[in-house]
Amino acid sequence: MEQQPNQPKRYPPAEASHAQVVADRNLFQRTLENLLHLMGVKLKIPKVGGQEVDLHMLYKEVTNLGGLEPVINRKQWVVVCEPFQFPSSFTNKSFVIKKLYVNILHHYEQVYFHGRGGLPVVLAPSGPTETYQPIDKNKRKPELGSPGPLLGSAAPAGGSCNTGSP
Repeated sequence: MEQQPNQPKRYPPAEASHAQVVADRNLFQRTLENLLHLMGVKLKIPKVGGQEVDLHMLYKEVTNLGGLEPVINRKQWVVVCEPFQFPSSFTNKSFVIKKLYVNILHHYEQVYFHGRGGLPVVLAPSGPTETYQPIDKNKRKPELGSPGPLLGSAAPAGGSCNTGSP
């Protein structure tokens, strides 16, 4: 997909349906890697609390609740974190999981859950009052390719699955 100068970056078309990627872990992994590759990002599976995060399960949990924006607006990170069974000593899990989702799975959700293939890329909301906004080439772009935010490895304390909001 070739971009014209001064045109907003667009999502590629989906390679499968949402139902297919939810049902097939290998298809999910392959399509996630392909999408991130097209966006110039190499996927490295993040570790949280010493364990690899199951990105397929994370995607399914968030989309089962309606996607990123509803999860943020309803402060449902507590629900998203439950299946991961993180240790109770891991106090900022909501913050870390939200950051991982935004940095790794937000664009995937746009293509495979919301069907935005071919449409302009949108920034993820960061708080309950925000809505999706198309990316303006003249404004700061998300640092999706930066190792720190992509991996979510160095997250400051601030959120907890026990509070329900990061």
